[in-house]
Amino acid sequence: MLNWRILWLAQAGFLCALLSGCVSSGGLAERATRDMLDPATPPLEGLRLEQRLIALSPGADRFLSEAFFPIGLYDVPEDALTEIAAAGFNIVVNGGRDASYLAQAQALGLRVIPYIDTEHMAANVAAAADRRTLFAWYLFDEPDLNAFSPGEYLELAKLLRALESRRPILLSVQSPENYAAYVAGCDILAVDPYPIQHRQPELNNLRRVPQWVEAARTAAGPRPVWAVMQAFYAEPFWPRNPTPQELRAMVFMALNHGARGILFFSYKSGDRPITQQAELFPAIVRLVGELNALHGPLLVPPTPVDFKVEIVEEHIPAAAPTAPEDRAPLDCSLRPFLGAQLLIVVNPDSWKKTARLSMPATVAGKPVEEIFPDALSHALTAPLSHPFEIALEPFQTRIFWVR
Repeated sequence: MLNWRILWLAQAGFLCALLSGCVSSGGLAERATRDMLDPATPPLEGLRLEQRLIALSPGADRFLSEAFFPIGLYDVPEDALTEIAAAGFNIVVNGGRDASYLAQAQALGLRVIPYIDTEHMAANVAAAADRRTLFAWYLFDEPDLNAFSPGEYLELAKLLRALESRRPILLSVQSPENYAAYVAGCDILAVDPYPIQHRQPELNNLRRVPQWVEAARTAAGPRPVWAVMQAFYAEPFWPRNPTPQELRAMVFMALNHGARGILFFSYKSGDRPITQQAELFPAIVRLVGELNALHGPLLVPPTPVDFKVEIVEEHIPAAAPTAPEDRAPLDCSLRPFLGAQLLIVVNPDSWKKTARLSMPATVAGKPVEEIFPDALSHALTAPLSHPFEIALEPFQTRIFWVR
């Protein structure tokens, strides 16, 4: 584990050095930065300020650390907080709300979103008044799945907002068709697609992740959407953990479609804690390291781009379900950051493919460098051709910095 930590710290440092050399002009939102930390700022506006890039001009890099990109884990017990903080997480969902838990989290630099006791909301809010590490309240989990009607939920949210003016409300809704019915009663909408439902990888539809994120963003309006990643198994409904490649693909597809935070469900995974899952937890630590290294670019929404993809070669397994004709063979995004562009390309399928990707004029022909290359792909450093030919292994994600 120490070797992984050294590797990702080194890569994060390299990326930060690379990004710091790409400075463009822009306004320094100094007043917005101060307001972001003002307890009087309404919760939703505070989130908007915390989750946007607020420093674009030379000399403003010091403000980037104040803009928050959540990387969280559910259900962490107090005795595991140190290990989770060391892995690079910055938030715990369904954490404790007692003084001991919050003090430990604060000492480790973790923010906490605990469930609020709906029978004693006033007492919970009063007890948390001076606890800055308590970031938001988790009012209800999947009310649509638990037969709690929109009317009942919205009334509960109204009561909490009357008691709590400083902290946002987190809500997860199970079904995309129900997002719009509940979203008025939250400040952060979380989606949990959980697509690993079969042992055979070709039968799992990882495209559910971007589809649900897109649906949530449509329903949520100005509210940020966070994506909850399946990092567990629970037979018989979820027969296995995702593989590291599947998990990484899900994370970056959620980001490609505008997720403003990534949460992992959960610390509990099958018959043991996630930290004891020999393959899954190192993969999550690696992912968290990548997300932390990409902190600045991830604060910028993806640019709407109609990528044209031409498949050069692919071998679809016979067991794969017939795909709809409009299914995109690759999942891609571009993010502008300080005069450059971050290009993310994901293969959402369980088979290899080579494709030609038509690039926008803003990046075609510019120098490109692959970051976080894995053993399956050598780092590419060359002008970005148009079209850009790229080979991807099953569920592979490749990330490029276009300078």
